[in-house]
Amino acid sequence: MNLRMFSVAFVMVFMSSHANAAGGYYLDGNRLHQYCQTEQGYVVGYTTGVVDALLLLTWYTEATEQKSSYQLCYPSNVLNTQLSDVVCKGLKDNPKDRHSPANILVYLYLSAAFPCTGQ
Repeated sequence: MNLRMFSVAFVMVFMSSHANAAGGYYLDGNRLHQYCQTEQGYVVGYTTGVVDALLLLTWYTEATEQKSSYQLCYPSNVLNTQLSDVVCKGLKDNPKDRHSPANILVYLYLSAAFPCTGQ
């Protein structure tokens, strides 16, 4: 599969997985905040999935000699539970943002907690 076809397929799957029947997002910050309090395993899985998608996007943009605007620079020894803790803290501390799509909030909170330096 060439990279162009891969990128089209990736974008289609990524975008369709985040839309629900009402035309909104798959998960918003309010729901993820609820899960932070009741379903920590779900939050770890969701956060890990968003991070994996961003890593794939970074790999793809590097492979096609483009620059990604969505890089994460967390330490190599960080645990998935630590990443989800950062997300839950961000949701708790920023209730004004919770109406936003959860995947965007995950990126924003992780990139703020682990800023890329020297790039």
